[in-house]
Amino acid sequence: MTQLYTVPAYTLADILGKSISREEALALIQSDEEAFSLFNPLSDASKDKLLSFIQGNAGLKILNDKCFPKIMSPELHPNRLNSMLSAILGETVRVHAILPRKGNLMVEDGSFVIMDLLVELENGTIINVEVQRVGYLFPGARSCCYLSDLIMRQYSKVRSMEGKEFSYNHMRPTILIVLMERSSNNFAAVSPHYIHREQISYDSGAAVKTLTNTIYISLDTFHSFVQNISTELDAWLTFLGSDAPADIVKLVNAYPEFMEYYKDIVEFRRDPRELMHMYSEALRQMDRNMEKYMVDEMRATIRECESTIKECESTIKERESTIKNQQDTICSLQAQLDAALAEISVLKNSK
Repeated sequence: MTQLYTVPAYTLADILGKSISREEALALIQSDEEAFSLFNPLSDASKDKLLSFIQGNAGLKILNDKCFPKIMSPELHPNRLNSMLSAILGETVRVHAILPRKGNLMVEDGSFVIMDLLVELENGTIINVEVQRVGYLFPGARSCCYLSDLIMRQYSKVRSMEGKEFSYNHMRPTILIVLMERSSNNFAAVSPHYIHREQISYDSGAAVKTLTNTIYISLDTFHSFVQNISTELDAWLTFLGSDAPADIVKLVNAYPEFMEYYKDIVEFRRDPRELMHMYSEALRQMDRNMEKYMVDEMRATIRECESTIKECESTIKERESTIKNQQDTICSLQAQLDAALAEISVLKNSK
C-alpha cells in the first residue's frame, strides 16, 4: 500500500455514505420487530452509538467474531488479511488456509477473547490472531499455555503424516498475535510503547531457534499516543481500533484502499437485524469480560494486601525482637551501673 494523498480528498459522507436523520435511523430499527426488541433494552449511550452509525455520523468497530470475518474474509478478500499480517510482522506473507478450531485447544471459562482466527501461511507458519476486549492479568503464562496447545496440535498432525521419517525440522513456527482493546497493567506500564514483540536469546549467544513467538499490540496505547498515520501498521491499527469520524477520514485520505473496507462496513447500516445481533452479543461479552476482569483484579489486590500484611507482620516481629534485645541490654547496663555506683558508695564510706 502506498500513501498517496497529502490533502484531504474524501469526506465522511464519501466513506460511510449519505447521512440520515436520527428519526430515520430509529424508524429503520423499528421496522424490524426482532431488531427493535434487541435495541430497546440497551442503555441510552449504546442506543446513541448505534443510531450515530446508522445515521452515517460514526464508524463501527470491527473487532468481534461477527464483523471481522465479514470484512476480512480470506475467501472473499484474500489480500486484506495478507496485508494486515504483513504490516504487523514486518514482512510480506500470504495466507494459505484458515484452520478449524478443533483438537486439544485450551478451554477457558469467562474468556476475555472476542475474536479468534487461526491461519496457516504458504510457508507453513501458523498464526493465531486473537482480540481481547480486556488484556489478561497474566498474559505471559496464558500465552505459553495457549501456544503449547497449538504446537502439540501441529506435532500430532506432522508426526502422523511423516511416520518414521518425522523430524523436528518438519515443525513450523507458531505465532500468537494478541490485539488488546484495553491493555493489562503489564503493557500500560510501558506506554507509549504499543507493540510488544517477544525476543528469546541465550546468554552464551548460542543460535537456537524456537517454534513460538508472541506479539502483543496495545490498541488503547496506540490511539493515545499516535496522532499521524504514516505507515501501513499505523493504518491497520487505526482501522482495527477506532470508529471515530476524524480517524476514519484521516485514514482513508492517507490510504485510500481502506475505502472499500468501509464500504463493506456500511452494509450494516442497511441491515438493522444483523447489526443488532452483532452489537448485543458484543455487549454481553463485554459485560462478562469486565465482570471477570474486576473479580481477577480484586483477587490480585487481595493477594497483594495479604503479602503486604505478612511483610508488615514480619517487620513488626523483627522490631519487637530488636526492642526486646535493646531492653535486655539496657537492663544489663543498668545492673552494671547500679553495681558500680554501689561499689563507689562503699569506697567512699570506707575512707
